[in-house]
Amino acid sequence: MKTESEFFTSWDLNLAAVLVASGIQLDLLEKQSNGKALFYFRRSSELDEVVQAFWAQQMKLNPHSLFTALKFLKNRMYSNY
Repeated sequence: MKTESEFFTSWDLNLAAVLVASGIQLDLLEKQSNGKALFYFRRSSELDEVVQAFWAQQMKLNPHSLFTALKFLKNRMYSNY
């Protein structure tokens, strides 16, 4: 059972891509009938630091890693998997 304290969730595709590109593992992608997806990541201090840096606009990522992560997430969203 997923609990709020165990997982960080976000509807934000860009934030999810930054997390994946930063090495945070996606635990679950919950697709909605309206085409949106809810992304689940296991909570950790590393995740909290990346989220804080994202919202403070202090992220420094390799663009190739970010675009690869974005493509990975979109493939998961739009596949029948």
